Amino acid sequence: MSQENVKISTDFQGAKILLFGAYDGKKGDDIIVIVKGPKGLVTVQKKEKILGVWVNTKKVNYINAPKYLNIASNRKIEDILNKKTQKVSEIGLDNLKIRMQPGIKVEDEKQWRQALTRNMLKSKLWNIDENSVTLNKDALFRSYLKLPSNVITGQFEVKILHYRDSTLVSQQTNSINVSKSGISAEIYE
Repeated sequence: MSQENVKISTDFQGAKILLFGAYDGKKGDDIIVIVKGPKGLVTVQKKEKILGVWVNTKKVNYINAPKYLNIASNRKIEDILNKKTQKVSEIGLDNLKIRMQPGIKVEDEKQWRQALTRNMLKSKLWNIDENSVTLNKDALFRSYLKLPSNVITGQFEVKILHYRDSTLVSQQTNSINVSKSGISAEIYE
């Protein structure tokens, strides 16, 4: 990684981090890079027009949603892994094991989950970046991670997965610390 710490100040416009490394590869091997931010409460609200005014009428809380997620790969994930492996490994936005807050009952749970994904993609807090990992001589990989200006602070897990013929050969986990700095850190505390 080009940096293990990201400092957010009042004029933070986002960050671009180079992720790179070596792997013991063969022709046809694949690399998937998953970066997950802290998990926590994410609320999805439904707006309805009442008497000419848009009002939040319903909401659903997801209690263990990653506040940031980026999945990058050297080619399409569906060409690397079958659907079952993607689901078990939680690779892909529809495969995340995210739970609604207990006690909330909704008729259209699938639509709420789609709204969560849509909102997180729109805010650039979730991203699928296929064909963005560059492999060189079956030994080196490189990818860029873009953190948006609205990224949350905390410990981010960086997982590098090396696949050969759809089988996991190796994995490595690192972390990036995103924290506030300057006057914004003083105000935040």
